[in-house]
Amino acid sequence: MAAAVQAEDDAFVEITDPGSAHLASPSEWADLIPEFRASTSAALLLADPTRPPRWKITRSEGGRVLAAQVDRLVVDAMVGDGTTMAYQCWATVRSSGATLLSLTLPRGARLLRASRDSIALIPGVEGDGVQLPIAAQKEPQVLFLEVLLPQTPPPERGSFTIPIPAASAPITRVAVRAVLPPGIEATPPADRAPRDAIRPPSTPPLEGSPGNGAALLTRIAGVPPVLARRSQGFFPVPPGYHEVWSSWETLSQEPGNLRLEVNRTSRRKEWF
Repeated sequence: MAAAVQAEDDAFVEITDPGSAHLASPSEWADLIPEFRASTSAALLLADPTRPPRWKITRSEGGRVLAAQVDRLVVDAMVGDGTTMAYQCWATVRSSGATLLSLTLPRGARLLRASRDSIALIPGVEGDGVQLPIAAQKEPQVLFLEVLLPQTPPPERGSFTIPIPAASAPITRVAVRAVLPPGIEATPPADRAPRDAIRPPSTPPLEGSPGNGAALLTRIAGVPPVLARRSQGFFPVPPGYHEVWSSWETLSQEPGNLRLEVNRTSRRKEWF
């Protein structure tokens, strides 16, 4: 059995309790009848019809907020061995009228550049939220942020958090790639392990200067400048570094941070 909810006008739809349901995978989605797929953008498959999902519908006040949906949020984090993290994310967004999407970043975040479909943006700022202009269209559009984040050094043993932005619209799927310094092993929670290939949304390279990104990677991880000068894509993996992958389904505006269990296998490298 499949279930879906679509709200008219400018309402946000958010799942508060999945019950016995899970979000349909690409293969399961393809098996649904065309009429059902045409009526919604996401479907839940129920293992037990007596335990249906519970939904929350929020409508705008005074016409200030219109509906939008983040189909996929992809986060790429380069973790240093000090107090700085290089961070970028892509949000694949569709809108039925909204002209702004807000992404909430951790306190102390420094925005280096932003774009929509490879066109440079000058976002607004309200509190910890970055307000990005979007087109009122149902065709997917890709927002991109490159950010410098403060971080605590990875511990010898314990947990380390990769922050995930909250959004002003429901997020369907989250995918995270973290690049960790040498001598650190980390594992994501079992329910947030990789389920499919993780890659940045396909967009043309951002025109113009890459901003501070090249210098950022060189300073944090010692990436050679020639390698650091890149177009939009995942951060390069420096020698000795390794990747950790994670993905999960959320259907929420607040997907929650990714908590990695860390075990340091060698002594900390001094950074100068």
